[in-house]
Amino acid sequence: VALHTRGRYRADTVQCDLPALFVFFTGETRDTLFAGESMLPLTTHCDRSAPYEQYLLKEYWAYRIYEALASESLRVRLVRMTYRDAAGRLDSFERYAFFTEHFESLARRHGVTVRPKGVFDPRTADPAQVATFDLFQYAIGNTDWSAIKGHNVLLVESDGLVTPVPFD
Repeated sequence: VALHTRGRYRADTVQCDLPALFVFFTGETRDTLFAGESMLPLTTHCDRSAPYEQYLLKEYWAYRIYEALASESLRVRLVRMTYRDAAGRLDSFERYAFFTEHFESLARRHGVTVRPKGVFDPRTADPAQVATFDLFQYAIGNTDWSAIKGHNVLLVESDGLVTPVPFD
């Protein structure tokens, strides 16, 4: 695999010891859990302290809850990751992390089209899906999103109806 950092806030601040990552599969993935994937986002803990691992697990469970509420949701897979310092200066340690389905994989799975970021007219949306999305965001206390601006919201379209899908 090859790794690349993702997410501006965590990568650009001193707030986080470990950025979120993109994992690029450079070898053959056939007959593995990652069959057919070329890249997946990996969400990691921000800091080594125990509360940050709990934040990560809460985010993972938020994805799983939304998966139970809405058919068009991103799948996630929890992993136990071992981190090793290639230079050998730091001791190895283990933490939870999770992979998130790629947007295009969700689109293929549901036969939908991913809409460009920030192109959302609420009048074209499925009212039931928007209500589910909005109530979910409220229930988990998330205020860091905007369907209109395309912030932490994936928009997918099928048969002229747009559905918001939460992420991050």
